[in-house]
Amino acid sequence: MKAIAFFLINSNKECKIYKFRPQGYRFYPLIYDINKKKCRFDEECPRNNLFYKDNQTLKNECQKVKMFLKNQLNIKIN
Repeated sequence: MKAIAFFLINSNKECKIYKFRPQGYRFYPLIYDINKKKCRFDEECPRNNLFYKDNQTLKNECQKVKMFLKNQLNIKIN
């Protein structure tokens, strides 16, 4: 919790580093399950219902996650 508070601007409750966050965090809570070979929401995120509300957006973001894993991290995705 202290790390989160460190980046919080108290006056307006915004994150100081939000626009500089790494690409993997930009996709969150959408993650790629390499064992099931599909995108899914991280079960530990308590607010999954706030993200990717329509199927087309979810599909598009899943493609971006897979491309990121292939191109940036050299992970083989089928």
